Amino acid sequence: NLESFRNAGTEIVFVSCDPSAARQAWKRQLGAEYTFASDFWPHGSAAKAYGVFNEETGTPYRGTFLIDREGTVIWSLVKVSGERREDLVPGSLDVLEREE
Repeated sequence: NLESFRNAGTEIVFVSCDPSAARQAWKRQLGAEYTFASDFWPHGSAAKAYGVFNEETGTPYRGTFLIDREGTVIWSLVKVSGERREDLVPGSLDVLEREE
């Protein structure tokens, strides 16, 4: 689905609470062409801000968010650990296309 994001003029950022070495190893393993950012310290602050941090386990739930240019979350999908995510984004990214 990477091409759909590029065509919609978006940027993909993967955010993880894992340490840098783990994130970079995962990025290499996946061959990912997008940014892998840190939520390692203060631990989980971004996950907490998006309401996906599990205080009991000290880890985040897996969340996917589409955020518009004004910083508003316009779509989200959150799954608990171990649950497979079948749908990663809505069927159409037309809502994100740039107005000329």
